[in-house]
Amino acid sequence: MLLAAIGIAFGFQLAMALRGGVIDGLFFLTRPTAAQLIADGAITPNGEGWRLFTAPFLHAGIFHLFLNAWALLQLGTLFERLSGSAALLLVYGMSALGASMASLVFLSATCSVGASGAILGVAGALIATQRGDQVWSAALRAQLALYCGVTIVLGFFVPEIDKAAHAGGLITGLLIGAVLRFIPKPRQSVSRG
Repeated sequence: MLLAAIGIAFGFQLAMALRGGVIDGLFFLTRPTAAQLIADGAITPNGEGWRLFTAPFLHAGIFHLFLNAWALLQLGTLFERLSGSAALLLVYGMSALGASMASLVFLSATCSVGASGAILGVAGALIATQRGDQVWSAALRAQLALYCGVTIVLGFFVPEIDKAAHAGGLITGLLIGAVLRFIPKPRQSVSRG
């Protein structure tokens, strides 16, 4: 459902770019302008609150979309299997909001878009919800911590990456995951035929 929402939002972005002409639409696929992203609903320093909810579903080109979609597919599917669909929606939604709010406060660029803050929130929640009673759980936490660390550090080398959104999403996910860890999970029923 989240991947579909992101895909639909990108379709909207592309349609808006194509309204400006075929060249604008083709250019949007690889490198949209700040003006295009702002018109679509990117976070800007002007403080329009509705942008906090639209920006996490928008992306700056096809590569940005595919990178985030792949990460969400991997991490979201794992989190959903371990904690359920409702928990995934809660973590993703709250992490997206946390990432957007951090981006708004610390925005160092003209605008910001993308799902990566929310995805890092899912990774953070996965780290926080894993109990240490199984070997694979410790290995998963280590791999997720490495993923989060590399993603955060990468932001210092690529100026277009919104470091504040990444940190805000990760911190929000860690906090929500810490709470979810202590909520009993419903038992899954097994059908026997």
